[in-house]
Amino acid sequence: MGLKAWKAACPKGDLDLVFPNGVGNVETHSNIYNRIFKPLMLKCGIVDGEGAPRFSLHAMRHAAASLFIDQGWPPKCIQVMLGHSSITMTYDVCGHLFHDPAKDVDLMGEMERGLLAA
Repeated sequence: MGLKAWKAACPKGDLDLVFPNGVGNVETHSNIYNRIFKPLMLKCGIVDGEGAPRFSLHAMRHAAASLFIDQGWPPKCIQVMLGHSSITMTYDVCGHLFHDPAKDVDLMGEMERGLLAA
């Protein structure tokens, strides 16, 4: 079934969602985790030593942020994508992922050249 066909057939609600719960409302975090994500990890064998699912949905969110940073996305874009209320929150949560020693050396070199040229 294509997306347009699904949209026409899915449960209707006040928010006109594309992927609503069974009565047309926003799906809950626990429902997504327990009915979809957890069984998928178990089926794929993505488990810890005790057979429990290895990752939470939050871990996937953090992994996405890591990929955005690694690909060079601007921090402000990452803030918007993650829905953080401020750039400070983004840096508090993901700041350790922005560390790039080679870039730090380059930036310090640029600053030094600018100071010496003045």
